[in-house]
Amino acid sequence: MVTHLIRHHMRKIFIQSFQGQTSCNNSLPFLPFIKGNSTRFYSSEFSASNLPEIKFEELKEKLEKNEILLIDVRSERELIENGYIHNSINIPLGGVGVSLLRPDAEFKELYGIEKPSPNKPIATMCLLGIRALTAQLALKGAGYTDVRLYRGSFNDWTLKGGPIEFKSSKA
Repeated sequence: MVTHLIRHHMRKIFIQSFQGQTSCNNSLPFLPFIKGNSTRFYSSEFSASNLPEIKFEELKEKLEKNEILLIDVRSERELIENGYIHNSINIPLGGVGVSLLRPDAEFKELYGIEKPSPNKPIATMCLLGIRALTAQLALKGAGYTDVRLYRGSFNDWTLKGGPIEFKSSKA
């Protein structure tokens, strides 16, 4: 009975996260550890252990050379309060799948960059790496082939002295 309740709760949180109804800060740590047939959202192809990651040094270098697209899935409020990494684009987690289905011109108008091709190198990040894993799975499921998780995400970036920028709130 307890397992059933946990699965039900995790499915609800997972669905709500894609609908933008929760920030997922406290509930999604369990998702990477769900295995086997306990949930439909993960298959062996997309298990957490099979998904590639990127480390701070490599990400910093690739960002400086503009060789990777860094998608920050935190909320705009988090960007205002904590800052963001230069050359990243912000697509809150609830909008990741929808944004990539938009026509190319609409994507460029919204985010100021060309819509990435399915083979473009992409890294996902959030505050700690939990929502970033969800975004990575969504991108892989949408057909993007070179998607890596920055597991430590913004927390790791700041602890290692990575430069950050701040944006002002919209009045």
